Amino acid sequence: MPAEDIEMTDAVLVAATSAEVVVANGKRKPSGAQIKKARKEALLTEEEIEKALEQTKHRVHRRKKNLHIHRCRFVDWTPSTITTLAFSHRGKGHGGIPQGLRLAVGRANGDIDIWNPKLEWVHETTLKGGENRSIEGLAWSTADPSSPPRLFSIGFSTYITEWDLQTGRAIANLDCSAGAIWSIVADPHSPQLVVGCDDGSIVVIDISGGPGVMEYARGLSKVEKGRVLSLAWKGKSQIVGGCSDSALRVWDLEAPQGQMRTKMKVETVAGAGATLVWAVKVLHDGTIVSGDSTGAVKFWDKHYSLKQSFRLHDADVLTLAENEAGNSVFSAGVDRKTICYRVVNPTLGKWADVASRRFHEHDVRAMASFDCKTKEFLVSAGVDRSIVVNSMSRFMQTNHRTLPAVGQKSVMAVARKARLMMTWTDRGVKVWKLHKLKTSREGKLAPIVTAPQDEAKLVLKMTFKNEENLIAGTISPDGRWIAVGTVNETKVFRLVPKKGGKSGYAVMKIDVPELKEQGVHLLSFAQTKGSGESEETQSTPRLLIVTPDNEIVGVDMLALEEGAGDAVEELERPPVPAPAPQVPVDGEIVRKMPTHTENISHITVSLDGSYFAIIDLAQNITIYSLSKWGSFIQLPRAPAPVTAATFRTGAKDVGPTFVITTADMKVLEYDLATASLTEWSRTQAPNLPEDFTILRDKCVGMFFDPADRRTCWLWGAAWLAHIKMHVEMPKPTMRPGQAKRKIDDEQESFHQPQPVTNGKLKRSKKKEAKSVNAQLLERRQDANGDVEMDDSNEGEVDGVVSREEREKPFWITYKYRPMLTVDALAPGEFVVVERPVFDMLESEVARFHRHEYGQ
Repeated sequence: MPAEDIEMTDAVLVAATSAEVVVANGKRKPSGAQIKKARKEALLTEEEIEKALEQTKHRVHRRKKNLHIHRCRFVDWTPSTITTLAFSHRGKGHGGIPQGLRLAVGRANGDIDIWNPKLEWVHETTLKGGENRSIEGLAWSTADPSSPPRLFSIGFSTYITEWDLQTGRAIANLDCSAGAIWSIVADPHSPQLVVGCDDGSIVVIDISGGPGVMEYARGLSKVEKGRVLSLAWKGKSQIVGGCSDSALRVWDLEAPQGQMRTKMKVETVAGAGATLVWAVKVLHDGTIVSGDSTGAVKFWDKHYSLKQSFRLHDADVLTLAENEAGNSVFSAGVDRKTICYRVVNPTLGKWADVASRRFHEHDVRAMASFDCKTKEFLVSAGVDRSIVVNSMSRFMQTNHRTLPAVGQKSVMAVARKARLMMTWTDRGVKVWKLHKLKTSREGKLAPIVTAPQDEAKLVLKMTFKNEENLIAGTISPDGRWIAVGTVNETKVFRLVPKKGGKSGYAVMKIDVPELKEQGVHLLSFAQTKGSGESEETQSTPRLLIVTPDNEIVGVDMLALEEGAGDAVEELERPPVPAPAPQVPVDGEIVRKMPTHTENISHITVSLDGSYFAIIDLAQNITIYSLSKWGSFIQLPRAPAPVTAATFRTGAKDVGPTFVITTADMKVLEYDLATASLTEWSRTQAPNLPEDFTILRDKCVGMFFDPADRRTCWLWGAAWLAHIKMHVEMPKPTMRPGQAKRKIDDEQESFHQPQPVTNGKLKRSKKKEAKSVNAQLLERRQDANGDVEMDDSNEGEVDGVVSREEREKPFWITYKYRPMLTVDALAPGEFVVVERPVFDMLESEVARFHRHEYGQ
């Protein structure tokens, strides 16, 4: 093999003869006998061999330009539809945003996502549901300031469920002794709930006993031949309900038998049956607002008389929202429109529809609102799985924000060595194998970017019969082990390639008694270094489990397979530093924070199997040693919630470091030897380009380039970027037109670097700034979408600035979206998995469309 045709990697083993240079890169590893024989018969001296090796390295590095990306869209993971939304606190127009404010998002598969609206919306945790446990209503109780907010849910059954946000488990279930529950509302003034049922019953639930305690209190007068579809509090003692018999009703809780106070009829459509009152709200002045199946929104005065009626929707109005001042109301439903109504004459109480917008691709099932002196949110969601955040006061003047349907937590894992990709759903696992990139006669990689079905093969599909939804899954780096878990159980499987030339894998379940009742919050495999002679014993796989109780458990997979009794070992966590004390905001009562705010949010393992990191929602970072089980390093607390993290190990110029990205889009690097920020992080992290710092979609994952440990790749749902962590970042500058970020598929941003010489930062001469179009032309993209790292520019004549020094320190593209995962398979070879929204909607019923004349 000619030396100039060899593709080099990081680990190179060379033996030379007069005719060839033998290179082992993990794929074509020569045996020790072959190497010994080659060196014995070599006609070259050791010095000549080393010289030939260095020349080969330089030739290959000059020729490797392309970054080859498998662009995959065959992964059929789809999140569940969103059915309901609820904020934990009521808005206060005169006060600031409560420190414990959260948004609960209920889904049709029984899951409840908990979002923190601070720092541009962070997904903190998910409470996992189960089979046939759809969430159809949510209610937070904050009436008792001495206890954290309590979350309750209903779901087309007779039961009310209270959730423990810390463990993710249901801590109490109460049968309301009536029909299936359709609606729920919490009393803002006292610890009680009211639910409306399928048989027309109204049931009051007492929750004053504290978390986990619910008791039947009383029943109100029953609706004959009708369901109670929606509920709202009016004052401190009245309940307004929207029913399925073309009427609204008002119940008085102070009445001895909970009698109905009044009944308000709504019109029906001929031939359509009874009108369903899907939504009802009560404003501060006593005005009642209703939305029904005729598409009408009605305003009723405090004396229960109809004031105004708007029929602007083309189909059912499913949800309503209002601002804290009570002068703005919003409606949405099946026709996807969101309509804003405002008071135009406060004296007469006159309302008008002032704006209409369309944010969603399918039915809008739910809306929730919150506003205070400093923040305001109008949140909507539905069948298209996307959460849309808008302003209420500037409904038409501001751009809305759509939180990606793929979320901020990846549901995929990649086994680099085995070239396997794994994804998990509520009750199943799928594994694909990516084919190797083809090489030409010259040894170059073929320009493959899109991975169609023939470039990746489904090699494993598993379906589980468990009732609970899967919480997490992982696959070992060598592709030999798979682990999945629910809130109550952990399952481990051994993957064995099928024999007889058949493709795919056979699955062998490993029985682990200690894990049968061990719930899971997070899972990850670590490939630690062993001391054996065989390939299996040279690397010892260890399964790391974070339990719902925030405990850490390690499982030695080889010991487990051999039946050893000490395969499972628990790790004792060090005391976690106490969070900062709460500060009252504008005289607000300091309430206890939600119980999950100190939960572990991330577990990250170094690729060399030396360390793993534990990060919690309180922003504490602890680094543990895998070789010395129990040893740890406590890093300084992160300045904001951490959204992604990775290790950098094996680099020649720096020791092991740990890199994080925070919710406010800051990148910090910690030196593990000193447990402090590195020089790059102290001096260059504040100068990250504005194209990165203004990103609103959080960083979901990050990793270091296998071909260059100085390049860190980061990705979110709609962007992919890299940062060179060995060069000086240019000082932030505002380019023309940068105030409004373009998100065209072809847009990319580039920043010229400051060169580095001998490991030290060196400033280059200022060059004339190029236009954005000129910068785009510097990047070449072929018809398949290959991303080619351009290095064709000539350097300075005197050779002071080398090719490596001219590499750009920051690069970003918005071409791939929305992404489920991004990872490196090998040097110069990445995989990007996308899941377009329209593919998610293929399985849904066609959205509402009203034919109009001429269209």
